[in-house]
Amino acid sequence: AMLTFLDQYQSVPRESDADHEATKPYFSDTIYQLETIALVNCKTDGVEVYEDSDVALWTPIIEFIVQSQPNKLRVLKFEASALSPEEDNAFVDHWSRKFRDLDLIKTSFSNLEGFVYSTFDGNRNDLDQFYQLSLLVLQNTHLFTHLRSIHIHDAPMIMTDLFPANNNIFAGQPIDEFCVTVSSEMIRNVVVMRRLKQICQAASKCCFVFQIAANTRTVYLQK
Repeated sequence: AMLTFLDQYQSVPRESDADHEATKPYFSDTIYQLETIALVNCKTDGVEVYEDSDVALWTPIIEFIVQSQPNKLRVLKFEASALSPEEDNAFVDHWSRKFRDLDLIKTSFSNLEGFVYSTFDGNRNDLDQFYQLSLLVLQNTHLFTHLRSIHIHDAPMIMTDLFPANNNIFAGQPIDEFCVTVSSEMIRNVVVMRRLKQICQAASKCCFVFQIAANTRTVYLQK
């Protein structure tokens, strides 16, 4: 349904749609005015991207998240969601380039205040475009000057990927709230735990969520 809506009202003119000029204001009035985008349980694996028509079909969902015009987006949330092509190829590279364009992402998320990333099973999928975008945002938080709240849950792989690559992650960033699920694998990773300590020393409020058997225990650390 979302792809149908985006394809019908996206702001790129099409010769086949004589009334398209009349629909463009509706797109701007809705998409570019959104303050929150939350994708929850939106899991799409095995997306077939093998030709130009496939690229055209799936591009609107990327343009919906990484918008090319000034917008009011303040909160971006990926919860138990994935967007993964069936395999990597030149068409996928072309299709997903906006999720790797740091300048475009910086502009599109210029008003971002809160970011949430959580997975559905904790496993890494390097082809998952939501994961790659989330990793890029978290590795470059200094570019988003309004970002104050970060939540990362049930995602030990993104924590492992995130910290060793950047010793100064979140350095100088005035984070008000940082909340993360701490897994047994993370506890055994000295590098990750050292980075978490550095973040919590800088954040106004730090929240750890520990998974204990079937129960979840949340611990708040506040200055």
